[in-house]
Amino acid sequence: MKKYEQFCHRSSHFFKKMALILILLAICSESFLYAHSTYAQQIVLTVNIKNGSLGDVFSSIEKNS
Repeated sequence: MKKYEQFCHRSSHFFKKMALILILLAICSESFLYAHSTYAQQIVLTVNIKNGSLGDVFSSIEKNS
């Protein structure tokens, strides 16, 4: 009977650890899926400026975003 109790005690620790690992993996995979479709990855800007300054380029980007 004592061996059975030791086995149950060890197996319950194992299953608790496995459940924790599975929960952490689920959280990590969900965060990776969310990071896939962020604003910076979806927006495409076109800037056509000839003989302009760097400030003009930044101003155009600010207006279009």
